[in-house]
Amino acid sequence: MATRSQIYEAAAKVVLFYQLGRPELGDAVSQLAQALTDNAATAHTRSTDPRTSRDAAPTKLSFSQKRVLRSFKHRGPLTDLQLSEGLRGIMSASGVRSRRAELVRQGLVRDTGKTRHHNNRKHTVWGLVNDGKDV
Repeated sequence: MATRSQIYEAAAKVVLFYQLGRPELGDAVSQLAQALTDNAATAHTRSTDPRTSRDAAPTKLSFSQKRVLRSFKHRGPLTDLQLSEGLRGIMSASGVRSRRAELVRQGLVRDTGKTRHHNNRKHTVWGLVNDGKDV
């Protein structure tokens, strides 16, 4: 997550490089865009808010995270392999695993405690928390 000061610093670089006509302007714009994207993907609360308010703040989901959630909603519990096969051509397998891991950290997806075998290997079966009622 980008902090407010990191966003201000990145914006100041963009302005300075623009005013000076510096060739690093493109890189500075990319850094600012990334800082803004990182910040937008995070739920916002005041630092003075109680911990319970920060915990309850709504989580903003990326487009890719929403696609992964929709797959679970429509197809039920899945392994990463099944999930990536269902999203082939839309997302890479590593991207699918990364988005699923983010959803686990956000408490929306969980390990069901079950495994499935694919190519003689055990794979964890993932499912929606609360059967997706919170999504």
